Amino acid sequence: MSNRDPIYLDHNATTPLHPEVRDAMRDVLDRLGDGGAANPSSLHRFGREARSIVEVARERLAAYLGVDPYDLYFTSGGTESNNLVVRGFGRMGRGVWASAGEHPSVLEPTKDEHRRGTPGSILELDPDGRVVRPAIDSFDDGCVSIHWINNETGVEQELPAWGEWVRARGGVLHTDGAQGFFRRNVSLPDLGVDLATI
Repeated sequence: MSNRDPIYLDHNATTPLHPEVRDAMRDVLDRLGDGGAANPSSLHRFGREARSIVEVARERLAAYLGVDPYDLYFTSGGTESNNLVVRGFGRMGRGVWASAGEHPSVLEPTKDEHRRGTPGSILELDPDGRVVRPAIDSFDDGCVSIHWINNETGVEQELPAWGEWVRARGGVLHTDGAQGFFRRNVSLPDLGVDLATI
């Protein structure tokens, strides 16, 4: 057994908070007062200040991603966002397809929707971990979910080509982009997806 300090190599799962992010968070909390406890939907001064902070963040993020600010929806995290997409399409009776390499927050609700009778399937992976195009002529206006960069293997999918292929068959392409965004400098329109979890 070595006496060396351990080295953390699981940054795709969780990575330390960047010092600039920590400083920005501290500034926001100090600006709000009372430890940052303010509901941005409240009409009092603290709520209005919190709303202003959220809207500035929305504008900056939208500019970075190349999208309209009100196309952004803030959630508690990736799992909630992925679940909203899968459950939303499933509950509307639209089909849901997902690659076999998806994060459980996509794969498990997709399988559950299939058990409930929602159309769709799990798309196979080739030996290199890339999604195999199925022999499907139409996605029945459903959603296809394909990881941009896999959180365990690091395999990157060709999303622009997938987006064209899925839309040509009447569907929309969703990606769990949690492992790709802010590591690759690309706008959402250039990535070729219709919905993205960041």
